Amino acid sequence: MFNLFVSNQKIVKIDKSKELPMAHFILMGSFGDEDNRESIHGTWNAGDLKSTLAEKNKSDKSKKDIELFVERTANRGLARTIKFYGQKYFQITDTGVIGYHRDGLWLNYAYSANGSLSNKIQQIYYENGKLRPSFNFLCQIFWIITLISSIIALYFNRTWKVGVVTLSLLGGLLFLLIFESGGTKYMFQYIYLICLLSGLGISYCLNRFSGDIAIQKEGVKKNEDEQTLNNSSSLQRRRNTRNISKRSK
Repeated sequence: MFNLFVSNQKIVKIDKSKELPMAHFILMGSFGDEDNRESIHGTWNAGDLKSTLAEKNKSDKSKKDIELFVERTANRGLARTIKFYGQKYFQITDTGVIGYHRDGLWLNYAYSANGSLSNKIQQIYYENGKLRPSFNFLCQIFWIITLISSIIALYFNRTWKVGVVTLSLLGGLLFLLIFESGGTKYMFQYIYLICLLSGLGISYCLNRFSGDIAIQKEGVKKNEDEQTLNNSSSLQRRRNTRNISKRSK
């Protein structure tokens, strides 16, 4: 449907000679320094783009990208390649603050006048804002809770519905690991899956907690009923004993 729309739309003029093949994004996904953990891993870079655009057509571009990818991987070796993709995965999932981080160091922010409401909001959300570290800390707390509740859902709620959500999320993370990504902002497209798992985990905990309370209340009530019954039986036995004594006299 999308290709049909593109071929018939007249809004913009599309130059298909500049089309980038899928292999190009795999190549960019392999870019980075595995020896520098804080550098960018698997993100856009001008070098790979320049090499791809130097080829004339899509087929040649794809062939060139595959050659560069194989060469880059071979130069790294197996151990360093695993190390690289491990660092890339870490940068995708290490924080719940979804936005520009390592790959957004070139961003420049314009602040509003000091004391204004806009400036106060900017101090929270802008990367170099004074209140941004506190905001990041709160986001990280919620992120940890989200991850723990998701793990609880995976372990205790083993239904086919949870399995579908889990496999969808696993496929998305694998996609980000192979193709261009390298930052937490790429996780945004899978937030709904993470929230589903987290919600199921939280729901399980709440049901378990409320169930335990209900069981405890039921146990207390049962003990009270048994105590009342025992007291009634004891009282009845005393009355019977008194009646027998009176008859004997």
